[in-house]
Amino acid sequence: MDAANRGAWMAGVHDLGVGEVELAQARERMKADRPATLQDQLGWLRDAGFSDVACPYEAGMFAVFGAVA
Repeated sequence: MDAANRGAWMAGVHDLGVGEVELAQARERMKADRPATLQDQLGWLRDAGFSDVACPYEAGMFAVFGAVA
C-alpha cells in the first residue's frame, strides 16, 4: 500500500508541475518521517487526554487530524 500511495503522490506532483529540485527537497525531508497508522496517531491523542479527536481529511499517505486540549 505504501508503494502505491507514493506512486500516486509522485504522479500528482508531476501533474502539478513540481520541479525536480523541489521534489528532491521534499523527498529528502520525508526521509525523517516516522510513519504510523492514522488509527495509532488518533489513539495517541486520545491516550494523551485530548478530546474531539478527528481526521477531517485523508488522502493516500497524507492526513490532517487534530483534537481539543
